[in-house]
Amino acid sequence: MTKIPLLFIPGYFGSILIERKSKKTRWVRISDFFSNRYDLQMTESYSDLPVKNDLIDHGILKKVSVIPKIIEVESYHQTLVHLKKFCHSHNRDLHTVTYDWRDDFHASIVKIAQKIYDLTKDGQKIDIVAHSNGGILASYFLRYGTQDFFNARESWHGSDLINKLSIVASPLHGTFSLFKHVKDGTPILNNKKLMGSLDYSSFRSTYFFLPHEKLQKGFVHKKGELVRDLSLFQMEEWQKNLWGPYLPHHHMELPVNEKKFQLLLDRAQAFHQLMHQPVYNGPNHKIDIQVVQGLGRPTYFYPTFKSEHGADYHYPKTDRIDGDGVVAHHSSTPLFWFYLHRLQFDSIKAEHLKIVSELKHQKIVHQFLAK
Repeated sequence: MTKIPLLFIPGYFGSILIERKSKKTRWVRISDFFSNRYDLQMTESYSDLPVKNDLIDHGILKKVSVIPKIIEVESYHQTLVHLKKFCHSHNRDLHTVTYDWRDDFHASIVKIAQKIYDLTKDGQKIDIVAHSNGGILASYFLRYGTQDFFNARESWHGSDLINKLSIVASPLHGTFSLFKHVKDGTPILNNKKLMGSLDYSSFRSTYFFLPHEKLQKGFVHKKGELVRDLSLFQMEEWQKNLWGPYLPHHHMELPVNEKKFQLLLDRAQAFHQLMHQPVYNGPNHKIDIQVVQGLGRPTYFYPTFKSEHGADYHYPKTDRIDGDGVVAHHSSTPLFWFYLHRLQFDSIKAEHLKIVSELKHQKIVHQFLAK
C-alpha cells in the first residue's frame, strides 16, 4: 500500500540558517551567544546597504546543545520523534520543509510550495501538520497558492493537493509579539546584537506578523482600555514615533530607504487583506482542517502606552490575556473561510511549543489525521 506523505512545517526560529557561501551555521551557534560579533540583520529589507548576512535555511532546528547531552534546549526534536512514530503505525511517510523565517512571507510560501509539488507529483494528496508561523503560510497556500500578494485571486490551489491540514498554535490574525521585539529585542546571553531590536526591525517577516488592521490598537495606561488606534502599515507611524527602524541608534546603523520600507509595509498589509477578504469563489471541494489553540498561559498582546498620543509603549504583566504564552487566544482562532471546509477546532491548555512537542498534546493531532 502506498504511504500517504505527511509534511511537517515548522514555525518561527524553527529552521537552521547557514551562510550561503561558507555553509557555516549562523542560527543557531552557541559561540555567537558570548560576544557582539554576530547578528542576523537583513540589511537589504529597507536600506540601500549591501547584503550583510547572506543566509539560507538548512534543515529543521531540533535542539540547541548548550552543553551536549547535559544542557539542551528543545526545539522540534520531540515533535518529529512523535510524528515519526505516528507515521510508522498509520501508513504515513514523514517529510519536513524549512524556510528563512526572517524573510517576506511570500518567499517562504514559495519554498513550502516547492516541497508540496515534489510530494504530489504522482497525483497523490498529502497531509500537513503546520506549527505556529507554518500554519499561516500553509493557510495562504490553501486559498491562493503561490500568487504574489499584490495580484492574488482566489484559486483554492492548495485544496487540490492537500487532504488534511492541521494548524497548531498559529497566530492566524497576527500578533504584537514582534512589535514588542522591535523595541526590546530578545538578546541572548552576552550578545546584545543577536536577536536584538535591530535584528527584529530588519527582518521582513516582522511586519507580516503584525495584527490585522482591525486589531491594531493599544491600551492607554491610565484608562486601561483600548482607546488608541494604530496604523502600523503606514511608514509615517513608525517614523513619527521613532519605532523600529527609526530608533535613533538603529537609523544610524541601518539607514531607512523610505520607499523600500513603505513597500514592505504595503506587502504585509496586502497579505492580511487577502487572508481576511470575503470569499467570492468558494473551493471546488472541501478538505479537512484542524485548528489547535493553546490556552491557560498569560500572553502578551496589546501594547500599553503611557499617554493617548505618546510614542513610548510597554507590556505590563497586568495586561496579559489568555493564550499559549506566545499566541493570544483571539489570534489563534480559525479564519472565517476555514468554515467552508470541514473544520475541527480544538482548544487545549498547553504552552506554545509543548502543543506539538509533548505526546499527550500531539495526540489530538494524531486523532485528527487518523480519523
